[in-house]
Amino acid sequence: MHENINHIMLYIHPPLAILGYIFIFANLTATLKYISDEQFKRHAEITGLCAWFFVLSGIVSGMLWAQVAWGSYWSWDPKETSNLLLFLSTTAYLIMFYKGKKKILFFSNILSIILIFLTVFSPALWGGLH
Repeated sequence: MHENINHIMLYIHPPLAILGYIFIFANLTATLKYISDEQFKRHAEITGLCAWFFVLSGIVSGMLWAQVAWGSYWSWDPKETSNLLLFLSTTAYLIMFYKGKKKILFFSNILSIILIFLTVFSPALWGGLH
């Protein structure tokens, strides 16, 4: 394995990104419950915030690792770009949540889940550095 790939970030970046994906799926469940029962509002909020935090942490840790491995923080690689879209989707979810747009939350979650699959399979579809 190339020395820049076998880096401490190997043990930090992927788990952060995966936690972001897990919390997005948890957020979908919490959101579906919240839409039908107001008592699940806090669950939807917490899972949404955790998803946002871990997706952002995955992006930032990936940028730090990319600087070491490839000499650039950002290269518009398909996986980086789809992860950025995922971050924007989780941000939109939180904005809609705090504005009280319950019916839109479900669609924001579905978009995020589609973007997870796009992120995971983007290297196979379009190549890139990953």
